[in-house]
Amino acid sequence: MKHLTWEGGAKVIREAAPFDVAAALAAWRGRASCSPAQMRLHLHRIGELSAVQAIADADPEASIVWEYATRIDRASPFIEALKGDYTDEQIDDMFRAAAAI
Repeated sequence: MKHLTWEGGAKVIREAAPFDVAAALAAWRGRASCSPAQMRLHLHRIGELSAVQAIADADPEASIVWEYATRIDRASPFIEALKGDYTDEQIDDMFRAAAAI
């Protein structure tokens, strides 16, 4: 695939580098976040709030993060604790939906 760019005031057509889906997804996961209210509302709407609350309650540090964080980051250790119950794709979907609230 080709793309148009400008170099020194002139148009230049170059071959585009292939899109690396895995790298783009990893970059998104590293910066995705939402407010606790957004996440809780989304989890409530999909019927998963009590399940995630139980996961948080099982670990004292996760419980503190769940209760007092001002942002919930996709790359946080608390979210990593959800991986026993949810796939990466499900967690990604939760963040996308919560951020849209």
